[in-house]
Amino acid sequence: MLIEEDRKFVFQRHIAILRPNLEKVIPEFLYYTLLNPQFYTVADYLAIGAAQRTISLESLRNIEIELPSLSQQKRIVDVIAPIDKKIHENAMINDYLSYQSSMMA
Repeated sequence: MLIEEDRKFVFQRHIAILRPNLEKVIPEFLYYTLLNPQFYTVADYLAIGAAQRTISLESLRNIEIELPSLSQQKRIVDVIAPIDKKIHENAMINDYLSYQSSMMA
């Protein structure tokens, strides 16, 4: 989840807040990087536990992410964001149509 404004909230201990260094990374670029299957592979490798796998904050801090220049990051986000928005909108429409269909059955 990308939170674009400061507001108070509470979360449980298996969640971390990532505060990107804005001189090095565009938050949306970091968001899409964290969704990348390659990142998931690294995260899965570092995860410990059986019932509820988790990554320690130390391990999370040590994951290296290759960062292109800020201008390249912006170009990448400018391509991915509209596609991601359309995918999200289509998923919402599908959910709504499924809900409507279930109400008529």
